[in-house]
Amino acid sequence: MLDLKKELEELLNTFKLIKTSFKLDEKVQRLRQLEVESTVPSFWKDPTKAKEVMQQIASLSDELKEVDDLQKDLNTLGELSKSPRENKDLEKDLVDIKKRLAFEIVRELNNE
Repeated sequence: MLDLKKELEELLNTFKLIKTSFKLDEKVQRLRQLEVESTVPSFWKDPTKAKEVMQQIASLSDELKEVDDLQKDLNTLGELSKSPRENKDLEKDLVDIKKRLAFEIVRELNNE
């Protein structure tokens, strides 16, 4: 049987390191910059550029939301691990979070 608390702690530590390497502050700043740019009245005069900017906004928004959701889920799982919940349920949740985190890592590497 897995030591779920230890595995969860390791996953939390890994997630903290990954969040740092994702440069989330820069991405939030870039998202805000693009959102401001998209409100300029002349923004839609160049439809090709506008489409590109809107795609960047969508991509950054999705990535930031997923990272935020992962953080919330890890925090929730940490709280649940303190309660008398079935280990199988916790293991399933932990595996799910690991898969989502792996997906985010691959997406980040592809964006570099």
